[in-house]
Amino acid sequence: MVSTMCCIVSERFPKYHIFNSSHADCAVATRIFFASGLDSLNAIQLSVFIRKNFNLGGNGPSIGQNVIYDHGSVNRLAELVYHSRVGASLEAVDDTSTISAWVEKYSQFTNLTSPAANMPKSSSHRIILAGVTEFLGAHILAELAQSSHVEIGYCPVRKLDDVDAMSRVIQSLRQRKLSLDQDSSAKVIALYSDIGKNNFGLETAIFGIMKKTVSLIIHAAWTGYARSKLISELIIGKAAQMGARSSILCIGQIVGDSVHGIWTNTEAMPLTIQSARAIDVLPQLYETCAWIPVDYLTETIAELSLTTNQMHFADDSKLPLVYNIVNPTEFHWTRDMLPAMKEAGVGFTPIPPSEWVKRLEKGDTDPSKNPAIKLLSFFQYRYGGNTTHEYRQPRFETTQTQRDSPSLGKIPNIISTGLMNKFIAVWEEK
Repeated sequence: MVSTMCCIVSERFPKYHIFNSSHADCAVATRIFFASGLDSLNAIQLSVFIRKNFNLGGNGPSIGQNVIYDHGSVNRLAELVYHSRVGASLEAVDDTSTISAWVEKYSQFTNLTSPAANMPKSSSHRIILAGVTEFLGAHILAELAQSSHVEIGYCPVRKLDDVDAMSRVIQSLRQRKLSLDQDSSAKVIALYSDIGKNNFGLETAIFGIMKKTVSLIIHAAWTGYARSKLISELIIGKAAQMGARSSILCIGQIVGDSVHGIWTNTEAMPLTIQSARAIDVLPQLYETCAWIPVDYLTETIAELSLTTNQMHFADDSKLPLVYNIVNPTEFHWTRDMLPAMKEAGVGFTPIPPSEWVKRLEKGDTDPSKNPAIKLLSFFQYRYGGNTTHEYRQPRFETTQTQRDSPSLGKIPNIISTGLMNKFIAVWEEK
């Protein structure tokens, strides 16, 4: 089963070099998918592929996107498929115990005696920024590298073929029409890293310098969803209790920048909007949206990260501050968004979400002609039922965030400022 799974997944996702299908025993079958480059879109595609190509004994519907996160290696997926086929259940794992064990393992902090212990002696920071080859991370880098408060920026990146690390960073910036001037570029030190190795695979000397001099770490590349993020937040909480300046940024839906309108077109919302071109309909979603342009978001992140006159602790306990970062100006998908798209020249008929899913199912299966088909299982799960009524959504309080980041209060209205038109124009160019 493991060898079969290895070969199939290797053939399906060759560019990630996760598996060596020439090895009958699949030597890297225990390697975690997401440490090797698999992203959330691939997780959805892989779950669909497994349901179509393996005998799951009638348990196919249970193999969703989250299953790929929960069983994130060939060995664990093969075990799941086998148990699904024979109708047995995997031994239940106590989530609470597992989470506690991970938090304990990665919360061994020492030599932090007060919130000021790791404050830089000057107003400039040496930072570690993870995720610079992705959408948000690239924008954060462009913002921070221009700041007079940043002296050096270490950027760990995953090795890919023979391309050097700095070239990958530059390529990521160019994809978003971002650039660094000579002074800003001189601050950036791109390093190949491997989270599965000691010291992240970095040279001992470099790692030693980073340990002694880095005063700010921004990790903008967390993989997984609820459990992994909960573990990360609990670890950050432990660090705060030991005296580290710590903040947790809870970020809502990120959209393209306000200058060029470049928004990653493989995400759920862009794919939903683009479905109008393929199937001539859009869902009447009964949702309010608090979308935040990525360039305004990075300004907020910079303000929250580089402020040195705050202790970054909650008032009533030694806990990290939690900042909600969403657009304070909301809009309604059906009442505001759909009319704006009509005005932008997009032709479509609004229909109930469940009907939209059915039209998507019957549409072209070629992703180049019908891009939304790539997330069909996600849309089936989210909109396949009866969602023709307004439902209560959580509202996120941003008073504290606006207090510490004035930029958040200056975010434009996505609809009235015509930003949506920019996003649509960029997608049509592609």
